[in-house]
Amino acid sequence: MSQPQSVIDLSKKIEKALGDIGDPCMCLAGKDLSIIDMGLINEVELDEDKVRVSMTLTDPNCFFEYKISNAVIETLKKLDGVNDVEVAIESSPIWHNDRLSDRAKSKFKEDYDGILALRKGS
Repeated sequence: MSQPQSVIDLSKKIEKALGDIGDPCMCLAGKDLSIIDMGLINEVELDEDKVRVSMTLTDPNCFFEYKISNAVIETLKKLDGVNDVEVAIESSPIWHNDRLSDRAKSKFKEDYDGILALRKGS
């Protein structure tokens, strides 16, 4: 059964909005990477005007958990058609760097290549 166009459109808006939320650790490190780039989103469920986001953090003891959760809630509640947002921080699956987007892998590769170049030059 196919979804109505309004649900598809809202799903796309949700995905874009999540992609605009910066990962706080990466921002502090000078990297412009989102929670999508970092592979923190497990699943997004849309039930009428309620959105449930399941996430796994890069570290189970991440002290930015509240900041990230709050950013997701505040950002998604601004979207037309969304009235309620629930964020669930899951301990499984455990985050691994294979969850990184190609964009994130590219940014980290630049750093790695730069470190190698510095080591060769010394």
